[in-house]
Amino acid sequence: MTNLTIQYLGGGGLGPVLVKAVVGSAGLRLVGMGFGFLIGVQLARGLGAEGYGVYGLAMSIIALLTIPTEFGLPNLLTREVAAAHAHGDAGRLHAVVRWATRSVLGLSVIVSIVAIGWLLGTGRGLTTTIGLTVLAGMAMVPLVALGKLKGATLRGMQHLVKGQLPDGLVRPMAYSALLFLVPLWLMPLTPAIAMLAGTAAAAIAYLVATRLLRSDIMADPGFRGAGLDTRAWWGSALPMAMTEGVRGLQGHATIIVMGAIAAEAMVGVFRVALSVSTFVALPITLFMIVGSPVVSRLNAENDKRRLQRLAGWLALGMSIGSLLLALPFFVVGDWLLSSVFGREFGAGNLPLAILCVGVVVYAALGPSAILLNMTHHEQRVTKAFMVSVMVVVSTAIPLVKLYGAIGAALADVAGMLVGAIVMWRDASRLLDIDCSVWSLLRAR
Repeated sequence: MTNLTIQYLGGGGLGPVLVKAVVGSAGLRLVGMGFGFLIGVQLARGLGAEGYGVYGLAMSIIALLTIPTEFGLPNLLTREVAAAHAHGDAGRLHAVVRWATRSVLGLSVIVSIVAIGWLLGTGRGLTTTIGLTVLAGMAMVPLVALGKLKGATLRGMQHLVKGQLPDGLVRPMAYSALLFLVPLWLMPLTPAIAMLAGTAAAAIAYLVATRLLRSDIMADPGFRGAGLDTRAWWGSALPMAMTEGVRGLQGHATIIVMGAIAAEAMVGVFRVALSVSTFVALPITLFMIVGSPVVSRLNAENDKRRLQRLAGWLALGMSIGSLLLALPFFVVGDWLLSSVFGREFGAGNLPLAILCVGVVVYAALGPSAILLNMTHHEQRVTKAFMVSVMVVVSTAIPLVKLYGAIGAALADVAGMLVGAIVMWRDASRLLDIDCSVWSLLRAR
């Protein structure tokens, strides 16, 4: 069996490529999230609740600025490069890469000028801690976008794991190392210094991505893009940008709302709870990665019976995994948060418990998102994310005012679950598949 497995994985067919890509991606994401968790601990202990709140708000602003800068171009580039690479069209491959790079650089200049001009014009730039921290991270906006373009190019050329390496592993690993070395050798950690370290880590990841791409990309044939339909590319990029924008807004909406109406220390406490809940949701991410190619294959084979069974088993794995990771925080969450992040972050125990309940229920509703995406109903996923964001934004302001970090957690869970219910309903209606864990019980 072992020899057969080795022979199979050593083949060049679609199956071995997908298996190796799924296993490699899952391992890479697991290690990257481990470094991400470590970064959260380093920042919380180094900055304290108030400083971490300032940093968290600034990072959310930077993350939102990258959305119009990227404009869905990494996803578009993966598609176009894959098509050009499959046809051996080196000229078109290089032309689309150059076009996407120029587009991101132009968008970065516009976004940066507007953001820096607003900060300096309103006096919130060099005179406030939050303004100074945002300014320290402005160079991260083009660096992250350009790095993602290079990763997208590698993935389009079928280097599926290598394309995820710079942003998924190199950047968090470099950031963690810098957060350790800067206070040790240079200066005390402040929100602005922490953001500068993050910018340096993004630069390192960009250089690594450039090196990886340079070693694999075909020699430039000198094609300069004559006759290419850039209007069609922009037309394709727009819906992708909308989807990514909605997803980004969903992830940072509560932090932005809290930054506007709550104390900075409270923002820091909630950001720690949010980062831990992301760790609790790790099984959802891993089962989604593993399940996506299988869902696509079963859908292509029109095997609805096995697709229904797969959805149920994925939901069960997601639910059990998330519940097991959440249990320690349900039992001794206060002690864990205080011990790992610092005593002042123990106040995040109840918000974290609420977020963990939301994650487990979300997992129980099953992998509706990948079922819809893999069966050409991706617009329904975008719609669900839009509904989710609307729920978060409309409930966060009153709930944060009334209950602080607990209210922010309630708003996040409300948006998360409403979006999940919408996708679960769409999968049931459009595909006649119940993605929830309860489908396994009914099947018996």
